[in-house]
Amino acid sequence: MAKIADLPLECRPRERALKQGIASLGSEELLALLIGSGSQGHSALEIARDLLYRCGGSAYLSNLNLPFLLAQKGLSEATSLRLLAAFELGKRKEWVGFDRNKEEAWVFAFSESGKPLGRELLAKGKGNAVALSAKEVVRSACHFGARRILFVHTHPGGVPLPSPADLRFTSALLALIKSLDIVLLDHLILAPMGRYSFKVNGLLS
Repeated sequence: MAKIADLPLECRPRERALKQGIASLGSEELLALLIGSGSQGHSALEIARDLLYRCGGSAYLSNLNLPFLLAQKGLSEATSLRLLAAFELGKRKEWVGFDRNKEEAWVFAFSESGKPLGRELLAKGKGNAVALSAKEVVRSACHFGARRILFVHTHPGGVPLPSPADLRFTSALLALIKSLDIVLLDHLILAPMGRYSFKVNGLLS
């Protein structure tokens, strides 16, 4: 692949960010900026693209750890730590908009092409418990006309691990949406100590 310096100015991530704003960059370009420079015959863009492919997309970058990053081509220890620092800041910001004291359950709706259609707070519990059925999630998805949904709930107690009830709920939701041709992109658990992805842990098959 060509070096970033060989690309036209309007196609280089740094120049595009300066001229059009950082929000104009795609995930691959943002990651390339954090990586900085390429190595071993690979540009920063190529390393970023490969990393996104291996982890399953930008939504799962915050699940990566140091050994995984060090095993990737072109990532030094210093670069890997810089990436982890950025991912950690992103995880801490995830709590913005969520109640830190009560468990919440949200559904985020998307079209077939991935266009955001809206989000809805489906339940808010007392402390670390929330009552919600899979049918309520499907009802919300149908209200938005969604073909893809992301389900998110919080564990304000601190540990981002699924309970037996979380596992049963996800199984029931998968069974229910299968007949409606709706895709569950992921079930995420957010907590002060991090996040848990059902997709990354192979629990959506």
